[in-house]
Amino acid sequence: MTREALEATLFPMRDSAVMRKFQALNPDSGDIKAGTMIVLGDPDNTVCTYQEAQLMQAARHVSESLDPLTPQEAEFLLRHGAEIASFSGHTSTWLGVSAVVMETHLSRLRDTLQAMERLHQESYR
Repeated sequence: MTREALEATLFPMRDSAVMRKFQALNPDSGDIKAGTMIVLGDPDNTVCTYQEAQLMQAARHVSESLDPLTPQEAEFLLRHGAEIASFSGHTSTWLGVSAVVMETHLSRLRDTLQAMERLHQESYR
């Protein structure tokens, strides 16, 4: 989405004070990708507050994270973010469970091989 389209969607009736505030809080221009963070503020507040500055910094961080993505990739991640998070969360859990099971199995295998080695050594002395 272009910035102009976003502004038209957010502000059907444009007020100059509102638009100045919007421009001040969102200085980056260009296309808006899915997931982009937009900062809105009270146009009657003529100075950027600390909270607005923090939000602007967070918006820059989000924008930098989205930079390597194409608009289609950003849209895909936005649409399927919950599924991706759920899958990766379950995968992480199952990897942890699998590691514990594998560790137990390998410990038992080691114990068995050591017992066989002792038996072999005792048998051929």
